[in-house]
Amino acid sequence: MINKMKYYGYRIIIFAVILFILFQFFIAVFSTWILNYNGETINAIIVDERANYANKGSLEKEIEYKYNFFVNGSNYFGNSECSKFKVGDSIQIRYWKLYPRKNHAVWILENRNCE
Repeated sequence: MINKMKYYGYRIIIFAVILFILFQFFIAVFSTWILNYNGETINAIIVDERANYANKGSLEKEIEYKYNFFVNGSNYFGNSECSKFKVGDSIQIRYWKLYPRKNHAVWILENRNCE
């Protein structure tokens, strides 16, 4: 009986890991489509926290700041991906209602220059 429980326990764990990997793959591949057609738009504030550099291969590094927004009392961050923003600026972002960690600035999703 115990061997049978171990067998099913391992199968459940393997199934959960595979399901998690498939979910992450789905999020990565379809994130732009999801955000464009099923995303919620909200204002976010640029905060004094540096993100990745805009021109990774360039000798002159431009500073990009993160933005901060709240959904249902939870705090989320994202990369503004633009060196023109200053701390305290407000930008529009779009997030996925079911998974707010997946978010982008609206200007990126609409293929515009950052404003």
